Amino acid sequence: MSESLFDKEKFIQNSFTVVFNCRPDIRREANKFEDRLKDDYVQPQIFGVPDNLEPEIPRMIFGSKHGYSHIIFSQMTMTLNVIYSPDWQSDIRRGQTYLLNRAMVLFDLLDLMDEKKPFFCGLTTRVQIPSSLPDADVLSYLEEILLSRKTGGNVHDFELKEVAVHEDKYFSNVLIQNYRIWEDALPKVMRLSRKNSITRGIQIIGDFNDRYAFNEEENYYSSKDSALAIIEKGITFMIGHIERMKGNTRC
Repeated sequence: MSESLFDKEKFIQNSFTVVFNCRPDIRREANKFEDRLKDDYVQPQIFGVPDNLEPEIPRMIFGSKHGYSHIIFSQMTMTLNVIYSPDWQSDIRRGQTYLLNRAMVLFDLLDLMDEKKPFFCGLTTRVQIPSSLPDADVLSYLEEILLSRKTGGNVHDFELKEVAVHEDKYFSNVLIQNYRIWEDALPKVMRLSRKNSITRGIQIIGDFNDRYAFNEEENYYSSKDSALAIIEKGITFMIGHIERMKGNTRC
């Protein structure tokens, strides 16, 4: 399958998450966080969620001044979410530099909390590869390079997930699927016909993290160095998956 049938890949979103020991009182740290983040983030939105509710529920969000990123805090995680502007979507190295810088900010916030031993951290990356192929041919292409058999012409959607271990330290979770985008899909209910989608193609979602080491090594904790390695390796692995998908080599 010719690469010309695919447009340039777009790096849509990155999320970098640090997981630490549960802190039911994390909202009390809001003033410290605000002082540290004031140059790049606005005042936080704080949610009135009872402390005894599920610790994974967000307690506060700091939005960036430029509007493309925010930091979400639960009682046991802090997550930097970045939605890339169109001019950044085609150049992930710009995004990588941004992530490397902001990941260190998250570790500064851990220091303010006196959290010296974060459990693990991870980078999630979402990439879309638009295609000029008809919808049915996108699905057929995915079957061709990812499956050993044809499923027939009645397939509507395709998803394949792989979880691999690298260097006896990292989990690399990869989800490969088709995607479609419709014009003005929200907020009203629409008839989402395949033939009426304005964009279609292949979507790859990668999650690269050091939880494997945390699971298997009793004394393992993550660190700034681990975070930097995860960002660099996570993006490198994603680029490799993109090249394999566009190069029509069996994954």
